[in-house]
Amino acid sequence: MRMSELVSNMTPSTMTEIALILFVIVFVAVTSRVMRRKARVQCDEAAQLPLFDDTAGEAGVSARRS
Repeated sequence: MRMSELVSNMTPSTMTEIALILFVIVFVAVTSRVMRRKARVQCDEAAQLPLFDDTAGEAGVSARRS
């Protein structure tokens, strides 16, 4: 059976069911990857990056302001 025959025989409800199954698989994969301890630590560190002071950048900014 060729791929075109499979697709032509699918109804719209079959396509939505396949899309739902793919969504659930991707959702579970992403959620499980994010919830791992190692990934949680990496995400916490990445979330704090904008809050850290950049001492080299501040020196350049203060030199330009003077």
